[in-house]
Amino acid sequence: MCFGDPLLTPALTKMALLARHCDTDYVQDWLELTGANDEARAVVDFYTAVFCVDFLAEQGHKFDRERAAPDGGQTAYLEATLRDLLA
Repeated sequence: MCFGDPLLTPALTKMALLARHCDTDYVQDWLELTGANDEARAVVDFYTAVFCVDFLAEQGHKFDRERAAPDGGQTAYLEATLRDLLA
């Protein structure tokens, strides 16, 4: 995994969509257009899992807000997403 790997951007996009409870058809179409094989798709899933850990690490932080945003079940959702990605 390294910056410059063309599979990083679709993986981050996939995680951003998943974190917002959106479908990932856009990423699937992207991979189809680039001719991604099964191995490349597995790499995207792994990279997406790495990004999921990053998204989990942001939970509970306030960043530029006065207080942290309410969790609303997002941590549990991201943990379940991570399990699915690693399965």
